[in-house]
Amino acid sequence: MSAAGDTPPPIRVLFVDDSKIQQGLWTRLLAQSDDIVVAGSVGCAEQIMESLATVQPDVILLDINLPGISGVEFLERADSRSLPPCIILSAFVHGAANLRARALAAGAVDIIAKPREGSPAEIKEVFGKVRSTILRVYHGPNGGALPAESCAVEVPEFGATAVSPALSERLRGSEGSPSIHTAILIGSSTGGPAVLAKILVKLRRPHPPVLIAQHISSKFTRSLARSLREQTGLHVVEARSGDAIQVNTVYVAPGNRHMRARLVNDIPMLLTVAPLPGCHHCPSVDEMMSSAVTAFGRRALGVLLTGMGTDGAAGLLAMHHAGCRTIVQDEASSTVFGMPRAAIERGGVDVVGSPDVIIDEIERWIRASKAG
Repeated sequence: MSAAGDTPPPIRVLFVDDSKIQQGLWTRLLAQSDDIVVAGSVGCAEQIMESLATVQPDVILLDINLPGISGVEFLERADSRSLPPCIILSAFVHGAANLRARALAAGAVDIIAKPREGSPAEIKEVFGKVRSTILRVYHGPNGGALPAESCAVEVPEFGATAVSPALSERLRGSEGSPSIHTAILIGSSTGGPAVLAKILVKLRRPHPPVLIAQHISSKFTRSLARSLREQTGLHVVEARSGDAIQVNTVYVAPGNRHMRARLVNDIPMLLTVAPLPGCHHCPSVDEMMSSAVTAFGRRALGVLLTGMGTDGAAGLLAMHHAGCRTIVQDEASSTVFGMPRAAIERGGVDVVGSPDVIIDEIERWIRASKAG
């Protein structure tokens, strides 16, 4: 123990998150608090146990979405008696009552939602919650009862280490070019690849970013991207988590991973996540389209093509409610009309048409988005 009047050592935190952006952000944020330090960061749950001896953390800040096993699965499998207190800090607790319940039942001492928009004000608010929770967990109930001004915080440039000024300028494009803050979201399943090729071959540069969630085995998503690239002449890639979303690029969601868009320092970025409980399709069209509402607001176009089931209906409805233009493929040209029909029945569709109609609608929307 420290002698009376000595400054106690800072609380040591192990930060568990596969995003280098998040690791850098929270290391810099917590470094501004004299009583807390990020003593170590790891990118997956499998590295936690081996880090306990070297980092010797007092508290663990743990994300849910991690490569391999999730943060919740780690807590469920680990012996809680061998762990310091674990605080969940994740974007995947917004509205996820089941995940929250599982995390708490598995031993998490508290759950805090990451910033959704990434604004300085929001980051400061979440920082305050994280700091007070760490102090409360470590010192007891009165540990977090400190005035806000006791630690004035400056928000670092969120994502500055991942997006250089040169890249940021290139991402934003020149005057009159499509904006990175607009995007076309396309979901498809049975019969989708052929329709995707027919639509994309008509797309001309410069064009907004295009995000595609096609129900397909993880063995074939890379070959799908290659096939679309060869057929259309466009820059088509398999999406990677942490990529900055760029104009003139088509992103295909990797198999067995959900693809989401999120804002980092006002730059749209891609996030790919492992399957979550209760989600029947991965990649999920609903997951992709719902994320677009947060990342792009009303400046996105939602397109739902042929496919079996109902995936995409909820996501397209969310986009529709946010003010986005929404289109589905008609029954006559669909191999399976399940997904488009479900979206129509939900009431989230502006236009129903053939691939040729969809092409015309996309071209019209691109012209309007440039003008607006």
